[in-house]
Amino acid sequence: MPIGDDDKFDWKSEKISFESLVQTIEKKEQIEEIIGVILTWQDTGIGGQFLFRCSGVISVNVTLLRKLISSNSNIEITDINWYLTRLLNVFNEKGMQVEHFSYQEHV
Repeated sequence: MPIGDDDKFDWKSEKISFESLVQTIEKKEQIEEIIGVILTWQDTGIGGQFLFRCSGVISVNVTLLRKLISSNSNIEITDINWYLTRLLNVFNEKGMQVEHFSYQEHV
């Protein structure tokens, strides 16, 4: 989300350099705005929207090529374990401690 978004969640899509991304994130941290980025897992295209709040809370909305649990029913259920194992490993490698998490599925 751009600087000055004021919690409107007005997502923008543009090609920027890594340095520009870091500068935007640093500026948003300074003015205590929510940092919103769309991330994918390596070359899989699997990912979603990540919101980083000043309080340390991270919200994830898995919307891109969502991983599903195989099921015989017509209900699509997210394979949350696929996401957690990858995200928790990244947080652990970076020395970030996860105190708790919650999960909601809307089917």
